[in-house]
Amino acid sequence: AIREACILGVPLGAKAEEPVAAIVPSDEFATVHGANCTKAMHAHVMTLTASMAEFKRPRRVLVLPALPLTAAQKIKRHELRSQVLAQLQQQER
Repeated sequence: AIREACILGVPLGAKAEEPVAAIVPSDEFATVHGANCTKAMHAHVMTLTASMAEFKRPRRVLVLPALPLTAAQKIKRHELRSQVLAQLQQQER
């Protein structure tokens, strides 16, 4: 159901961070759930992270078409953080 994923901290106030999950669903998952993909993915991620410590569990789940990768297929976390912050700001408007 999940093709790629990354949990990262985004600023929450002056000294705190909030864990956010950036998820790229599999094509099959996106097709089956359609417009409800984000809601279904959030439920899926919460189930997968249930055994994690509360402070590590993502508070939000963002569904993205792809994660930014380097030539070596590693996640470009600085670019991903910028994408996530931009998307969160749009959602708050």
